[in-house]
Amino acid sequence: MKKLLSVIAVAMVVSLMFPVIASACSKSTNISGTIYFNSSPVGRKVTVTITCNNHVRKIKTDRHGYYSISYPFNSCRTNSTIVVAASYNGLSGSQSGIIKKCNNRINVYIEYVTVPELGLVTGIFAMCISCGFILLIRSRILNSNI
Repeated sequence: MKKLLSVIAVAMVVSLMFPVIASACSKSTNISGTIYFNSSPVGRKVTVTITCNNHVRKIKTDRHGYYSISYPFNSCRTNSTIVVAASYNGLSGSQSGIIKKCNNRINVYIEYVTVPELGLVTGIFAMCISCGFILLIRSRILNSNI
């Protein structure tokens, strides 16, 4: 009988602990991260737009490119999709994720990628095609004279 009572007491204590564990995120969901430009943190005052369940918030980065924001838990719950976007020097980047815990870290990388001059590539391609047509026409003219 004592064993049964002790098992019931332990079960009650454990069941009382679950609401405490479950309510650890009941007040807010925190999202933070760093905005990078070409692998280095951006400076201060870069605008970061965070969207969670159609709730849009904007915040500025600190001098290290770091941002941090809190959503009320009822507007940004666990398993919600979150999108973090930022723009810097006319370029933009974004990162999305799923809220998995109370404190979430999402970094955004903005990369400047140079594209080769397409005018040069197009000009060389056009010149090759022109030479090919000239040789084709010339060979037909020479073959018709024989």
